[in-house]
Amino acid sequence: MAGADPSSLRYTASKCPRSHQRASGSEPYPTYSSPSGSLPCKAEKTPPSTQSTAVSNSQFQDLAIEDMEHWGILRRFDPRQIAMDLISEGKTGWEPDDSKPSTENLSNFFLRYTLGRGDQPLTMQAKGLETWPQTYEATLVTCLSAEVYVGRGLSEMHAKRMAAAQFFRDEEVRKVFPLLPATQAHIRSKAVLYTEEKRECKAHGVSPDAMRDIVARRIADVLECFHDMGYRTDIWDGNC
Repeated sequence: MAGADPSSLRYTASKCPRSHQRASGSEPYPTYSSPSGSLPCKAEKTPPSTQSTAVSNSQFQDLAIEDMEHWGILRRFDPRQIAMDLISEGKTGWEPDDSKPSTENLSNFFLRYTLGRGDQPLTMQAKGLETWPQTYEATLVTCLSAEVYVGRGLSEMHAKRMAAAQFFRDEEVRKVFPLLPATQAHIRSKAVLYTEEKRECKAHGVSPDAMRDIVARRIADVLECFHDMGYRTDIWDGNC
């Protein structure tokens, strides 16, 4: 399902990270040391063709991601455009699948809401009631609100499914559905280094670990753009 209309979402261009600072502003993006005789430092913003091949080692300093894009080692990566592409491709937003049990939809919803971290910020408990025939009562509490969702059924599983169904009837919960960002897997598919980028990185001494970090930074940049657009996760909502 496509997310909310991009034109109706909040977006502040200045917040979408394209500088050397992380979104928190407290830690710089990583820099990668260029080997001797390869690329000039950021201050040397003249075309490569004008650089002398006999340059001293002191002119080669750490390169930030922006520098690597400037010198053609990396392609220009626009995180806002990637975010917009993912929206137009229907990779954002979520809806329950009516063909699946409500408890499975519950897990899938929180998998998206927590960006796939694996931990489920909810508690589901069930107990048998002193009734005849035997019935069960399940209670569901999640990080989204202080609401307690209650379900009853003739089995423990049925009671849990009824509680999960109650959760999905909550209008405040349903407001989150169109505002779930694309999965990290979908973002990664657009953030990976192309073969030519890998070749250039290797030629300029960028380690495999540093290349993986570049991809991670790209993913973080796209997620920050989704955040600025008004998309929601447990971390952005302060519910983690």
